Amino acid sequence: MSEIRAVTSPLSRRALLGWASSALALVAGRRGAAQGAGARPVPAALARLQAVAEVTLPTALISGAAERFDRWMREYTPGAESLHGYGDATITRTPADPRPAWRTQLAELDRQALKEGSATFAALPRAARERIVRSTLDALPNARLVSDPLTAPHVIVALLSFALRAPEASDLAFEAQIGARRCRPLEASPDAPVPLTARRGR
Repeated sequence: MSEIRAVTSPLSRRALLGWASSALALVAGRRGAAQGAGARPVPAALARLQAVAEVTLPTALISGAAERFDRWMREYTPGAESLHGYGDATITRTPADPRPAWRTQLAELDRQALKEGSATFAALPRAARERIVRSTLDALPNARLVSDPLTAPHVIVALLSFALRAPEASDLAFEAQIGARRCRPLEASPDAPVPLTARRGR
């Protein structure tokens, strides 16, 4: 009984309440720290890609393009078996890893920015970024030929090639809701694609 009274005494209850308050404060602090850790700054490479996208891609394709390209870069597996046509026995594999060269090229954009008086390419005004992108492409052979991102001569061309493969790019080019590489219901196959102006309610 004495042990029970000791546990339920006012002093013990105050101690318990104090411990509970401390525990709640500790949990709240850890939760706040976790939320702060989740709000990480944009990595330098992604910031550069976004800065390139803003001066390279059509306005309608800029949103999310850098993030998707960055994710595709990180998930790419060199030397993996590629898809081949039905009945084709030839096994092809994905090209060598272009990412080391792309990282070097992105770092070079920052070095070019230093000559413009900026610490990073992403911090440059739009006009300065356009000049750097234009001079970089002019120095490359066949840089204006957009093809497979993996065989592009520069990461700028790779980003552009990647963005132009998106379904939204086909829609923009044809000014209609083509939905390239997306399945359409069979009953909709005889119908002409809906114009983008109609889809946007214009």
